[in-house]
Amino acid sequence: MMCSVKKAVLFGFFLILASCIKQEDITTFVPEDTRVDITIPPAFIPQDGTFYVTNGQGYNANGIVLFNYGRGNFRAFDLTCPTECLEAMSIDNSGIMACNTCENKKISFTQYQITIKENGTTYGLREYSTKLEGGVVRITNF
Repeated sequence: MMCSVKKAVLFGFFLILASCIKQEDITTFVPEDTRVDITIPPAFIPQDGTFYVTNGQGYNANGIVLFNYGRGNFRAFDLTCPTECLEAMSIDNSGIMACNTCENKKISFTQYQITIKENGTTYGLREYSTKLEGGVVRITNF
């Protein structure tokens, strides 16, 4: 009886200790102050549908793509494939992002199609928060 009480107390202690250990937040891949000046090249993206890629940012430094949706609205997405492979996706001149590593080469995204359903599983691009401050877009974690 005494042994089982000690085990229960010890288990509770480890449970409390484990809950205090900070787990890595999967959305914290952008440095706190990532800014893109959209008024000068190479990040000059004045028109709706245009985009800019920040290399070396995001998960595994695979890059972040910043899209101009028009009227001061910008959205930023991680260029890491959201499937199990977690490799960098390529992006072509029209803004289509595709994973060349995955077995299914049909996995691709656009600025308007940010989720896909493949074999019953929905995959979505990791999105970051954006805020336009003058001619600079600030990209942060949500």
